[in-house]
Amino acid sequence: MMNKKIVEKDRLKEILRRIEEIHKQNSIEKLNINLDACGSNIIFSKKTSTLFQEGKVEIQLDLWIQGRYNKIKNQLEYKVSFPMKYLSSETVIAGSFYSKIYSSKELESDLLINEIVDKTMKLLNKKELDLSDFNGVRATAEVIHCKDEYGNKYSKLINIDVYKNEYKRYSEPIKKNVLEKKYSELDASDEDEIIKELNININSPMGASKKSIVNSFCNKYIWEEYFMYRGYSFACIEANVEYDYSKIDTIEDVIEMLDIKPKYVECPPDYYIMQFCPNERFHFKNWVEYLKLLINFVDYLETISIDGVDISFREFWHDTPEFIEIDKEAKVLENIKFDKENFSFNGSTNF
Repeated sequence: MMNKKIVEKDRLKEILRRIEEIHKQNSIEKLNINLDACGSNIIFSKKTSTLFQEGKVEIQLDLWIQGRYNKIKNQLEYKVSFPMKYLSSETVIAGSFYSKIYSSKELESDLLINEIVDKTMKLLNKKELDLSDFNGVRATAEVIHCKDEYGNKYSKLINIDVYKNEYKRYSEPIKKNVLEKKYSELDASDEDEIIKELNININSPMGASKKSIVNSFCNKYIWEEYFMYRGYSFACIEANVEYDYSKIDTIEDVIEMLDIKPKYVECPPDYYIMQFCPNERFHFKNWVEYLKLLINFVDYLETISIDGVDISFREFWHDTPEFIEIDKEAKVLENIKFDKENFSFNGSTNF
C-alpha cells in the first residue's frame, strides 16, 4: 500500500513537472508602454501570457458567443468563449478555454468566426443562424503557433471541422407554435395559423390589409432591420389619404380631425402619405410584436370616419427600405399599442 502511494506521488510530481515545462515552452512576453497618471513619466513593463499548447482539439459551440452593450465604449461588443479538449493521449494538458472580446467589425472580419459560421450554415443547411442553432454543435480544430510580421508569437485555430453531436431522442420533437418560430423560419403556409393565433379579424373593413401584412411577414418581404436587430428600428408607420375637395379644403383639415397626429406628411400627386413615428424609440421583443403593432394601427385606421376622406394602410416596405439607427440601449418592449401616448406628435406636422 505504501509503495502504491509513493508511485502515485511520483507520478503526480512528474505530471506537474511536465505541465510547468509546457507553460514555460508556451510563455511569451509582451512589452507594455504607458504614461503615468500625472503625464510626466513613461512606464515600461513586460506582461507574460501563455499560448495554447499546439495539438488537435475538440471545441464545444453551445452558447459560444454572447453580445452586450459596453456603456463605457458606447458600442456593441461580443464575447467569444468555448472549452477546448485536447484529443491526443500524450498531452498532460486535458483542455483549455478560448476567450476573446470582439467589436462588431472585428467579429465580422475574423477568419475563425467566419469559418465556424459558414461551416455550421452548411451543416444545418441554413442561411441564417441564431445562438440556439449551435446547441449540440461541436468542432475539431488544430492549435498551431505562428509569428506576425513583427516576429511576435501567437496561437491560432485552423482546419475547423464542424459536426453535430448526435444523441438518442426518447420522444418526438414538439412542433413549434407558429408564434414561437424565428422570422427566418416562416413561410406562406403559416399565414392562416398566425391569423388564428392572434385572433386577427380579416373580415373587417380593412381586413384585406391585415391579411396582406401577415402574408408579407410569412414571405419575409419585411426587412429585419425594422424589428430584429439591436440599434435599428422602423422609421414610421404610414397611411395613404385621399379626400373629396368639395368636402375637405386641405390635408391640414384632415389632420385636425384626427386624435393621433402624424409627424410627417408627404405629398405625391393626387394623394397624401401620413407618417406616424413613435415618440420614444424602442426595440421589439420579436417579429410577432411588430406584426401586432401594424395590425393595431390598421384597427385604428378603421375607426376613422370623416366624410369625404378615404384613409388606407400603406405597405411602406415595398418602397426603398427606410429603417433607422436608434440608441442601442433603447428599451425592449412588447404589446405596444398604436395610441396617443406612443405615437401622437405634439408639434406641428412637417410637410
